Order: sequence, then structure tokens, then C-alpha cells
Amino acid sequence: MSSNHVTVTFKKSGIILLAFLGIVSFGFVPILLWFFSLRHTPTHITPNGIDLRSGRSVKWSDYSRTDGQRVLAGGVHITEVLTFWFDQQKVIIAPMYLQPADEAVAAIRSNIEACRSRTSGEIA
Repeated sequence: MSSNHVTVTFKKSGIILLAFLGIVSFGFVPILLWFFSLRHTPTHITPNGIDLRSGRSVKWSDYSRTDGQRVLAGGVHITEVLTFWFDQQKVIIAPMYLQPADEAVAAIRSNIEACRSRTSGEIA
């Protein structure tokens, strides 16, 4: 498998947006975002799997599928959100708010492909 280790953080724009939403909503919106989205974002991507902000970890061998969404506002493409599913656990990558998003997606995809090729080699 790939030997790369990627540490994923929030971009400053994402932190500023959360702070603004927290002030405007008296903290309500950031709490909702945490429970529905942010806790599913990765902190570390390693050759063994992904560590999430919720404290949970997923293994590459548990990968099941990838879903993608385009976020549009008034017909204008804003961003894309990728959701990687590992059994029942989801991992969310929103390139607009995470850094290094491209490196994180590339590391996830390369590790998934390495795990698939290793598994198919064992079955054959």
C-alpha cells in the first residue's frame, strides 16, 4: 500500500465561516454541522486507514462505495463533496473547506485501489 500520511485540516475560510455562523445563530449552526457533517471529516489518512474527527477509525478493507455531490447556488457550481463509505461509516471530503483536499482525495483513492488489487490477488 501507499506509504503516504496526510494530515487534513480546515482552511481558514472554513473556520471563519463557522465562527460567523456561530455568532449569528448563537452557536446552533456549528453544533448541527458537527453532528451531521464535520465529525465525518478526516484528521489523518494513513496506509492503515482513516482517522476521523469523531475519534473513530476506518480500515481500507471496509471500503464499499463513493458518492459525489455538486453543490449549486443559483445554477452556479460552488463546490463538490465526496462521501466515501466504509461499511456503515462515512468519510466526507469537501475540498472548499479542507486542506490539502486534492492530496487527501488522491491518498484515499490510491489506498482504496491498492487494497482492491491486493484483495483481488488473494481471491484469484
